Amino acid sequence: MLITLHFQLPQDPKACAPAAERLGELVELIREDKEEQAIDPAFFTGNMTDYPEWLREAFADAKLKQALEKFGGCEAGELAEYDVETWYEDLFAGETWDIKLDAGEARPGAARALTYFVEAEPYGGDVPLAWMLLASGGSRLKRSQSDSE
Repeated sequence: MLITLHFQLPQDPKACAPAAERLGELVELIREDKEEQAIDPAFFTGNMTDYPEWLREAFADAKLKQALEKFGGCEAGELAEYDVETWYEDLFAGETWDIKLDAGEARPGAARALTYFVEAEPYGGDVPLAWMLLASGGSRLKRSQSDSE
């Protein structure tokens, strides 16, 4: 099943380009880790130290966590303890693959999309990927899915 997370880049021109760069960096790191995980899943320990400090710092932002709770249908405060280590574990426990960021323009307020495949629901992949979008500066997250591959 193909999942698409639709989002919007920041409206502020000064925040837009850095947000697009952060997203691109994270998608590349995740793709590299997913490839390494696929080669030898039993021995994959991860590369958490490769991830940028701004991602770790984003977990202190209560408004971002509230946005993630709303997106994920969680109760208020349910993700209060969500941190970078939990995010990383959830990311690689989720059965997602072929994660791609569209080639859209990095212009203020631009609509963009992140796509990935999952075997079937429930797979546990939306929350960590949605967090990545929010922490990078994305907003207005929406999810769609297609049974075609």
